[in-house]
Amino acid sequence: MRFDPAVLGLSNDGLKVLSDAPSKSSFTVSLRGIGLNPMKLEVTDSSGSPTDKSIAYPGTHADGVGLVPSPATVTLKDSGEAPLAIWQNGITFATGTHFRIAGIMSDTAGAIALSASAKTLASGDAKTWTGTVLFDPTTPGALADTLRIASDDPTSALTIVALNGTGLDVPGISITDSVAPPNDLAVNFGSVLNDGAGAT
Repeated sequence: MRFDPAVLGLSNDGLKVLSDAPSKSSFTVSLRGIGLNPMKLEVTDSSGSPTDKSIAYPGTHADGVGLVPSPATVTLKDSGEAPLAIWQNGITFATGTHFRIAGIMSDTAGAIALSASAKTLASGDAKTWTGTVLFDPTTPGALADTLRIASDDPTSALTIVALNGTGLDVPGISITDSVAPPNDLAVNFGSVLNDGAGAT
């Protein structure tokens, strides 16, 4: 026997059991349960509209992995009335070539590691996870990916956040001088009289 409510709130029913017992031919078991709103993953981000599930990063130099990436944050909460599970390895990228997760922190439990097992978000917005997602381009140009969050949300088992950014060419510097050869990074002034500063 299980309680599988189709409506919210308190539900009552009775289970009638019939028998051939001479003293009592029927029994009624009182059944009661409360239907709750199911778990509901709410995802917001630090870019533009917080609820649009889209992050637009500023132009970022394609200067090599881990040098000067651009950060953004994604916040996860459970607005339902039942705990929500984020599955093991449940936060991933479609490709992960130019974007990476720096870490996920819970406001109550510290660092969250999904590599070992699934983790639970408390219901009623009681717990907040904040993930830092870095744009760390390895090539210049328009770059895109998607952040994928897998959970037991019954209405959206896979939540997608679009990621977009532009990788910029790494700035360079060129130094030349007026003494040949102009690009040897050396200037030879020759012999000059020590006749006081500013004298000719």
